[in-house]
Amino acid sequence: MKKTCALLILAAIGFSVQASAQNKDKECMAIADVFRVAGEGYQMSANIGDAINLTDRLLLGMKKLNLVDPKLKNLQGRYIAYFNSSNELLKKGQQNQNNEAALDALMASARASSAMGHNLGQELIDYCSQ
Repeated sequence: MKKTCALLILAAIGFSVQASAQNKDKECMAIADVFRVAGEGYQMSANIGDAINLTDRLLLGMKKLNLVDPKLKNLQGRYIAYFNSSNELLKKGQQNQNNEAALDALMASARASSAMGHNLGQELIDYCSQ
């Protein structure tokens, strides 16, 4: 009887770990889909309005996710903050297109924001590829 209980517990733990890994994989794919769907039809351009529309789509997609994995949920929140910040930065750039001093200041913020986005992306790739 003790052996049977121990085997059932081990099987349940193994099933839980396997189900957790499957959920992680599904949630990683859901995040990847947000980027894929938001980027459909997007063409790189100098038009700030196009970039604002892209960040709006990324924000909407990220907010719709219902993630359970704690690490991915944390990344989701950080991506939402990042896209909000990027969106605000783009809107300020759009409003100050003729103000060179303001644009120079915004460029410094844009470089820092870009580095943050790169780090988030790398963290997501590293975690999802484990």
